[in-house]
Amino acid sequence: MIPLLRSEVFRLVKRPMPWIMLLIVALGVMLLYGALWGVLESAASGGEARELRDGLRVGATTEFGLSLVSTLATIMVVIVASSTIGAEYGWGTIRTLLPRASGRLPLAVAKLITIGLFVSAMVVFGYLVSLGMAALVTSAAGLDTDLGDGFAGHALASVGRTIYVIVPYAALSFMVALWSRSNAAGISVGLAVYLLEDLIVALISLAGDAVDWLPDLLLSDNADTILALNNINIGDASIGGASASDVPDAWQSAGTLGIWTVVFLTVALVIFQRRDVTSG
Repeated sequence: MIPLLRSEVFRLVKRPMPWIMLLIVALGVMLLYGALWGVLESAASGGEARELRDGLRVGATTEFGLSLVSTLATIMVVIVASSTIGAEYGWGTIRTLLPRASGRLPLAVAKLITIGLFVSAMVVFGYLVSLGMAALVTSAAGLDTDLGDGFAGHALASVGRTIYVIVPYAALSFMVALWSRSNAAGISVGLAVYLLEDLIVALISLAGDAVDWLPDLLLSDNADTILALNNINIGDASIGGASASDVPDAWQSAGTLGIWTVVFLTVALVIFQRRDVTSG
């Protein structure tokens, strides 16, 4: 297992695509903070200006910064998770890779661990960039520098929650790419689910009470419920107007996302174990 994991990590690090994606996340965070800083400098005083000032200060990074990082990182992770296995079929390297592995299951697990490491690195890196930009804007614009009690612990928990809600999309993309033997299919389905699910939920809400339970089974609503906890400071103090009472189903949502992740990975592993790779 260790040699396989070392090989997967080595190949991921040596590929330019993951580094480009980290750069995209960093540039996206910096550009948005810079743009909103410019808006703040030109905005008149009022409720919207106060809300913007509160969102850009360094103490609100777990809310605003991680919200942006979550969006960008999910898109990047879907691409990497799909290419991790889909590219093996596209390049035909899966046929030469399997004989060198100690088994199909260890190879698949090594790839999944590598994806998990990339997800973690992406979110942590994005958060550090957003924290740096928030500190810069806070200093330049003279915003409130108070971090609040327990900021470090809250930040660590928020980063962990953000990683957790991205993992199901990575698992879905990996499963589809493996099943279809196509990198493009994994990316397309993963991004379609991530980007269109909110629209589907909105349409479901128009159907009335008969199906109002359905959004609770989907990824987006449960991910939003967990990410809402990033808006809450220690002691139920609010950063963005949320309190602990606003997210009573966080554990239920965590369980739902965990179940979906297990289902996606189980299906992927079963397919991989039973597939005849000599046919493509």
